[in-house]
Amino acid sequence: MTLKIFQWDAKYAKGHLKKITADALEYRKTFERQWRKNEGTVYHHDGLLSEGVSDGSAVNINDIASFLDVDDSDSIGVNYTFKNYRFLHAQMSANPPTVIVRPTSSDIDDRRKADAADRLVRHAIRKLKMQKKMDKAAGRALLYGTGWMKTVWDKDGGVLESLDERTGEITMTGELTITASSTWDVYIDPFAKEMEEVRYIIERKWMSKEEARMRYPEHFKKICEQSDKYGSSKIRHAFKDRHTLEEKPVSIYCYWEKGMPINGMAGRYVEYVEDGSLISEITVNPFAFGDSAEDGDAPPTAQLPFHILTDIDVCDQVYGKRVDE
Repeated sequence: MTLKIFQWDAKYAKGHLKKITADALEYRKTFERQWRKNEGTVYHHDGLLSEGVSDGSAVNINDIASFLDVDDSDSIGVNYTFKNYRFLHAQMSANPPTVIVRPTSSDIDDRRKADAADRLVRHAIRKLKMQKKMDKAAGRALLYGTGWMKTVWDKDGGVLESLDERTGEITMTGELTITASSTWDVYIDPFAKEMEEVRYIIERKWMSKEEARMRYPEHFKKICEQSDKYGSSKIRHAFKDRHTLEEKPVSIYCYWEKGMPINGMAGRYVEYVEDGSLISEITVNPFAFGDSAEDGDAPPTAQLPFHILTDIDVCDQVYGKRVDE
């Protein structure tokens, strides 16, 4: 059977991205409610054990952030949930994932290659600060049930390659970046029941207005309008107080689609704002490689650059859960 790839144009992409972004945001609302409770339970000095307070009045779950501030300086509490959280996180930090390179034979050439590869791995762990980033992902997995790592080639990273002083245009060398993405900023395909079934991931990216003006000069006004329209109701917990500052961050969305027959195994990547308006060209997913040496001359298959870490797996659900939820 011959299959035909469906090509996206700007009009279709805008409508489709608006719909699936709304679906991803809506799907995650149930999990976000529990995440806020977890934050209140772990970070409040006494721990937030229920949705009520001692006098029986109800607590608005959206205002749990207020519990994180200690108003009574004479109050000293022992948060046992935090003690358990810290103990488990210390154990995970002391036993991070490791890579061990061994030669395939006793041949001296194989041993030299293995030694070179091992030195490269240890250099990358130090250079990319992998211990710290794994600790962050593990901490989020323990707190929310789900943590994320992201591996990409950042074309705007690295060191300065050239500068045109007349126009102000700069070119960077680019570099490999590995980050521990915030759980609040990663949205997944609502239809997936396990990570292998996830067709796409939407990443919310925050930046200053100055950076947005530099990166997207033609769409700067649109980005600011969309951030003002949608951002205040969907700001992640870490930004809970930043809406009161004079300098307000703006956000965009990055759509990552893995390689599938419908896209010729090349995937798709595009940047846009919440109403679906594109602020970049639709391209193939740049995160692509062959699955194994057995692929032969087969073209590389686009992969999702996100790696999930869960505390407790839940049947028919990608998101994990905390041990005490």
